[in-house]
Parts: sequence; structure tokens; C-alpha cells
Amino acid sequence: MFLETTFVDGRVASLTVQPTYATRRIERMLIVASGLLASALRYVRRGDVRGLIRKTGESFLSMATVRRQPRHQIGEIVDALRHTSERPFVIIDHNMGGGANLYRDRLLKERRASGQPVILMYCASLGYRIRYVHHENDWAVSAESFDMLSEIARVVAFDEILVNNVVFFEEPLFAARYVPHLRDLSHAKLTIAIHDYFSVCPSWVLLDNHGRFCNVPAIERCRECLASHKGSFLPLAVNRNIDEWREAWGRCLATADTILCFSHSSATLVRRAYPTLDTKKILVRAHVVDYLLPRKPAIALDSALNIGVVGNITEHKGSGIVKRVAELIAERRLPIRITIIGTIDVPCKRSIVHITGPYKRQDLARIIEQYGVNVCFLPSISPETFSYVTEELISLEVPIAVFDIGAPPERVRKYQYGLVLKEIDAKIALDGLMAFHAALGQRAPMHTAAEVEFTQ
Repeated sequence: MFLETTFVDGRVASLTVQPTYATRRIERMLIVASGLLASALRYVRRGDVRGLIRKTGESFLSMATVRRQPRHQIGEIVDALRHTSERPFVIIDHNMGGGANLYRDRLLKERRASGQPVILMYCASLGYRIRYVHHENDWAVSAESFDMLSEIARVVAFDEILVNNVVFFEEPLFAARYVPHLRDLSHAKLTIAIHDYFSVCPSWVLLDNHGRFCNVPAIERCRECLASHKGSFLPLAVNRNIDEWREAWGRCLATADTILCFSHSSATLVRRAYPTLDTKKILVRAHVVDYLLPRKPAIALDSALNIGVVGNITEHKGSGIVKRVAELIAERRLPIRITIIGTIDVPCKRSIVHITGPYKRQDLARIIEQYGVNVCFLPSISPETFSYVTEELISLEVPIAVFDIGAPPERVRKYQYGLVLKEIDAKIALDGLMAFHAALGQRAPMHTAAEVEFTQ
């Protein structure tokens, strides 16, 4: 285990010690128990009994089936690396899916194709996994603690360390303090990717204790907020001391060679949290989205408004907004439907809202056309750092409306079929979508005439 001590005169000392197997087992059991309890309480608060039963069954099944790999297998990775001429590319990441994993998998594929070995450290049930990828080799071993990367770094120098995402790691502050140590130990370049705002706040979507975007206020407000925050998106058993959080992550970011942001808005929010950060380290580079099929859906703008909401719509993705928009449609008796291409975590009026369920990206155009969607709406109430869905819909040339928050409006403002809603509010969203649909409908049908422009 990596330990760090700060003396009263400001000096910092660090060392690595190996806890006993029994200590690790007890620590892991306590973490798992606290995690299960916190997860159960969230399901109870939502009244989701079926979800609680399913989650509990999955957790116990996972604990029952996990097999610990012999520790000597870490040595097999070291032996394999000793026989290569290339220094490895190291990725530290969660394994929960989403945009961060899409980006990671793309990088892994590129490095593998170039012949460079890749080491992927990710969190898993009851511990961590270290995956080794090089040419035809692709296998993983169990790691009882996050700092077992040090065992490799002491023997083999790394080329680069990418901290891709550590949301849901058991010890996030330990990770923030350990990464600079690992960088020094391995003589590697360090890149920290901003896929969310976990380096800014434990509330990694930047929703405050009232469920609103906080915009990174003065730290006094942060202390007050986290003390009473009950957001279900906070990681389990996390340290909520914002002063400790900013100190640890501030030092980690300062140590990095590159802080990789995928939008200018996310770079701005990181600078708000860390005003003394060297801005020369911040690199803004959008994700590459080149996997879409060329076919574009036919959009019937002369039909009644059918609002498409794409993705897994949770609290911070705007499920509350969608629910309220549906209620307003019912109250006003408007001939408008909402089609959720994906899922939503709150019950909505069935007479208004149709849910298609999970989908594959290559089917998105077909589904939009099949259900008669003619305007799409991204209802996120937290600042997206990029938004693959936005890019996908723009590529399909579908009319799209977004709130003026995060990365999406950076691209939607420049998009000929785009609308940026100035205020996060269900009524404003519905009125704006209706006006947008009417304005588009007065012009030529989508994809049959030259251009359709809409200016708010």
C-alpha cells in the first residue's frame, strides 16, 4: 500500500508497504458491505423493490464466483514486458461502459495495432484487474490492491500513463495521491482525461444538493453542499471533504504533463476549480466519431411533433425534465409524443411517452425513422464533457435541441438544424421545441432540399 505523510513544515514523505493478506481481506469485506448497504438504501428510497432484489442477487453471485488468481501472475506480465522492445502504455480506468470506455477501447485498439504493449488497470468485483494486451496476447490477472502497478513499474519503465476515469474506484483520493508517485517510479508521461468532473468534486456530474448544476462555486458553498448531498450518483463510501479532495486532485493535475479535455466548457470548469493550474497543460481535443453508417433517416417535419430523447436517461441526464414535459403535454392536451430511444429511470405518462429500450448505434437512424421522430432533445441538466449522442445526431442530420450547458451547445450552435435553449426548465423546453418544429416545418422537408436553417 502506498502511504504519504505531510509534515508541519510542508515536506512530504511517501513509502510503499505491503499489508497482510488478512488485512486486505477484512478491508475488502468492509468496503463490499458498505457498498451493498448504500446501494440498498438508494433502491429503497426510490421504492424499486424489484431492482433491489436483482442488484442484491447480482452482488452475491459475483462474490460467490470470483476466483482469486495466484499472485505470481503479476510476474508473468513483467516477464512478457521484458521480452518486448517497446515501453508499455498504461491505462487506469473503470469498467462501467459509456463514453470513457469507448475512448479507452479505441486507444487500446490503436496501440495494439502499432505493436505497443498495453496495461489496463480497472476496478472489478472485490478488487482490481490488470489486463495485458500485446499482439496476440490479451489476458488479465487479479490485483488485490490498486498500487500493485508499482510491482511492474519497479522493473519495467512505462511510456505513458493515462488516467482515463476512476469514478467508482474504492479509494479515489488514494488514487489521486498514488498516480504522481507511480509517474515518478515509472519515468512515464502522465495524461489525465476529463471525461467527467470527478477531479473537481465527489459529485462528478456537478449537481449540487438541490439537484442543480453548481457551476463550481466558491469552496465555502462546496463545503455546505457536500455535507447534505444525497445524490445517488455519488460514489459509495467516498470522502466528502472538499478541501482534502481539491488538495489531492490539485496536486495530481499539477503533476500531469497533459490534462485532456474534450470540450472548451470542461476546460473552463476545471480552471474554475484550480485557478493556479498551468493552462499550457490543458489540451482541448474532441472525440473522433467515425463509426456511424452513412444512411440518414427521413424526417417528416409536416407531421405532429414527436420528440426523440436518445440514451440512458437518468437524473443528471434530465429524466426529471422529460417527465415534466410529458405532464405539460398532457395538461395542455397537445398532439405531441415523446419517444425515448433507450431507457429512463423515472415513470412517465404512457399515453405520451413511448420507450423503445436499449439500442445499437448502427440502428439509430432506422429507429428514428420507424417511430416518426422529427426533433430530438438532449435534456441533460449537468455539463456533458463531450456527448457522443449529440455528435451522432448531428452526423445523421436530425434536428436537435439542447440546454445551454456543457459541451453540446458548442457544436449545436454551429449546426444548421440546432437549437440552444437558454434556461433549464421543462416549460421553456416544450415551448422552444414546439416553435423549433414549426419553424423547420415551414421550410423544405429534411434531406430532400438544399439546406434548412433555423435561427433562434
